[in-house]
Amino acid sequence: MRYKLNGTYYDDLAWKGLTGTKAFNKLDDETKTRITNTVKAEQYGIIKEGTSRKGTKLGC
Repeated sequence: MRYKLNGTYYDDLAWKGLTGTKAFNKLDDETKTRITNTVKAEQYGIIKEGTSRKGTKLGC
């Protein structure tokens, strides 16, 4: 299956391992919330503020 998603989505997922770092903490609150919500939706199926899962459940 091939997904056609915008770059922001992939950037958000790339931040997953960097939450809590100085670089992450320097981001504005809106961006941090979007990143956190995207990661929670994809990894855990937790849907907040209109975020939806775009991939299949990871199971981890």
